[in-house]
Amino acid sequence: MVRGVVRARLGRMRAEETKAIAAALGVEVVATRTLAGGFSHETTLLELAGGGAVVTRLGGPDPAVEAAVMELGRRYVPVPEVLLVLPSVADGRPAMVLEHVAGTPLDIVLAGPSTMPADPGTLASGPGIELTDPELLVSGPDTVRPDPKILTSQPGDVRSDPEIVLAGAGSGPGADPGSDPRSDPGSGPSVGELRALGVEVGRVVAGIGGAGFDRPGFFGGSDLAVAAGPPWSEQLPAFAESCMSKVPSSRLDPAVRAAWAEMCAAHAPTLTRVDGWARLVHSDMNPKNLLVTRAADGWRVDAVLDWEFSFSGCPYADAANMLRFGADYPAGFTEGFRAGFAAHLPSDLPSDDDWVHLGHVLDMFALSDLVTRPAGNPVADRAAEEIRRWVAGGVPR
Repeated sequence: MVRGVVRARLGRMRAEETKAIAAALGVEVVATRTLAGGFSHETTLLELAGGGAVVTRLGGPDPAVEAAVMELGRRYVPVPEVLLVLPSVADGRPAMVLEHVAGTPLDIVLAGPSTMPADPGTLASGPGIELTDPELLVSGPDTVRPDPKILTSQPGDVRSDPEIVLAGAGSGPGADPGSDPRSDPGSGPSVGELRALGVEVGRVVAGIGGAGFDRPGFFGGSDLAVAAGPPWSEQLPAFAESCMSKVPSSRLDPAVRAAWAEMCAAHAPTLTRVDGWARLVHSDMNPKNLLVTRAADGWRVDAVLDWEFSFSGCPYADAANMLRFGADYPAGFTEGFRAGFAAHLPSDLPSDDDWVHLGHVLDMFALSDLVTRPAGNPVADRAAEEIRRWVAGGVPR
């Protein structure tokens, strides 16, 4: 699902903003460092007197709703703790202050050993490290760049199934310790480890849906009351057609745009099966918004980041977001993710064996919106590739 986002003009954190946040925290800020940021937020690491650090996100809409969603989400999955919400800092931009966390962004892990930190348990995004060009994010529409730095729940809260980890990691009775990839911190994960990582990520993503609401839709305020609106099955045809009218001509030719709008209209009735679902959906569930750690006993998800676009709806949307560019992931991860997600959906949700297909139909909202971005945007161009693939071969199952 997609909604409009206020995009603030971004700039470096001003001295008066730093001072105002320091005053609110009651501790001196001794250094600042701009981290990877993007469309509607600027993300800055603040190093504090006496040691320690926090992360500040400046700009965008009032973060009170996101803070409330994060507080709710913390009951179900590892979510950063929000320390402060400031509607206006130094008579300027709103800010949210979050506690810093160690962990490796999942996209770094999936990219391979050349991008991994020497110690898999150390922070991949420390002060001054710009993880990536902000425009290269593979994610949902109007996405705020990830904060690879926020608070997690306590270690051990989220673990992979030990049997799955041991089966794929060269461990267990009779295993040769020298063959275990974890014995060499600089080596990349094996296929078995990547499957175990996928299982763990799938389990956590499914867990987000444990939070429920009285109806599907978008949150109207920090009380997380959900505004009533037409069902998704009714919204998709008109939304897709509107988006196709805004796509740069260099990205998709008229025939593909028309075919995509027709495909969305044809598949929209399928969503009547989940129109009434009213569960917490993260809505930007991509590898850059997850921090993970490869520990001695398996993978752990340390934090789920960036909840700005959350809404009440069907959890299959989050799974489809993660799977959107699944062909780019290394062997083992996608298989594990699908298994972990399916096995750990909340037990009170009705079972549907066609959940992958339904999720992809929900993802048609995001793909339609993504390709409306200006020409030259690499994420939009990647989404256009998917649209052409779906038009040629049908909605994936």
